[in-house]
Amino acid sequence: MPLPRRALVVTGTFLLSVLLYVDRVCISTAKGPITQELGLTDTQFGWVMSSFAIGYALFQTPSGMLADKIGGRRILAAIVTIWSLFTGLSALAWNYTSLLVIRFLFGAGEAGAFPGMARAVYSWIPTRERGLVKGINFSGSRLGAAFALPVLAMAVDSLGWKLTFAILMGIGCLWSVAWWLWFRDDPADHPTISKEELAYIMAHRQAGADTAPAGKLPLGHMFRSAGLWLMMTQYLFANFTTFFCLTWLYPHVKATYKLNSADAGLYSMIPLLCGALGNVVSGWLVDRIYASGRHALSRKLPAIVGFGLTAVGLVMSVQQTVRAGDR
Repeated sequence: MPLPRRALVVTGTFLLSVLLYVDRVCISTAKGPITQELGLTDTQFGWVMSSFAIGYALFQTPSGMLADKIGGRRILAAIVTIWSLFTGLSALAWNYTSLLVIRFLFGAGEAGAFPGMARAVYSWIPTRERGLVKGINFSGSRLGAAFALPVLAMAVDSLGWKLTFAILMGIGCLWSVAWWLWFRDDPADHPTISKEELAYIMAHRQAGADTAPAGKLPLGHMFRSAGLWLMMTQYLFANFTTFFCLTWLYPHVKATYKLNSADAGLYSMIPLLCGALGNVVSGWLVDRIYASGRHALSRKLPAIVGFGLTAVGLVMSVQQTVRAGDR
């Protein structure tokens, strides 16, 4: 039996999620040589990483609007190419200001990734499967960051940070070409999808997934939604700890516990690996609860459990003064 085409869509978006966070954490593993070569202080390097986050935040909503307008095929092929180019251009930064600007534009490019993936999932994945699919996609980001920390640390040590960034640029461009050649915004337009799978997708997704909305949804109407504000608040607090793991955790454990690059990467990957497991399990749990008819609970319980576990982990981590193996 041939592999369902929508499984290949999930594979493509999963690999994109991995690449997204590999490119994002690369600068963290290269902190030492970058700050030394460009003469940056820790504060300046912090602003370099924040410039990415600012560009990412400012361009996510416009990127989402563009994804709805032009579809997941074009938006993802374009933005992955853009951010990959700025990954490579980071190696050409000659001072603090140039690196700030390049990382801001890199963040602006990455901003369209998850909105573009969401558009592709909406068109291809039936409602009953979306929780698990989104969990798989988000787990890719954690796995990408987790394995990137030790692997990129060794690559930076052996190849240098500039060549490492250039290699990542090439990988991103290859993904863009493959996505453009294979993916179609409407499953009905894909040349290799079976009639049975197409009928299943069309019967179990929202009506009109492949058509433009009847009218524009005013921003003022969205910002009056209590649910939107609750989701934004949840994402704000989730990203506070996530961004620390992606940016400062690696240099922090390396300096605090006097570790080499590989060991620091291995310790830093632990919360990200647990995050990947949590993404998949919570996505599965969302689908299970939703299928039972408790729709509101499916949106609440996984997040409540996740934030509770995060709080426990943070309390335990501040008590850690030495490596576990040194006790």
